[in-house]
Amino acid sequence: MPMGAIQVKDVPEELHEALRRRALEQGMTLADYILDLIRRDLGLPSRREWFERVQEAMAVLWWVPAGHRPTVAEAEERLLHLRTNGPTPYAFTLRTPFPAQGAEPVPLTAEVPDGLGCSV
Repeated sequence: MPMGAIQVKDVPEELHEALRRRALEQGMTLADYILDLIRRDLGLPSRREWFERVQEAMAVLWWVPAGHRPTVAEAEERLLHLRTNGPTPYAFTLRTPFPAQGAEPVPLTAEVPDGLGCSV
């Protein structure tokens, strides 16, 4: 298969040296190393693909009674409910929150270290 050629000009000397060093560490020629970098880069999603808007809910929120530890199965059930019915008090998102039914704020029982948590 015929191959095209790419030439890169005006590469800063320190960058050129770093690339040569890495190619040598990998036991590759500079050309093979750069071709490998290009192939790996093209195998990754583009910026647009990374930030593509997800069509269905990937996370779900719900109010959990004090002392209850939710299971993965419970989370899956609520996520499916959200995808099927949209946001409801049973399963919702940050964009459409619902208040807790009769919930009182739970006071912190532990001291929050400086620099963690929010200031509110």
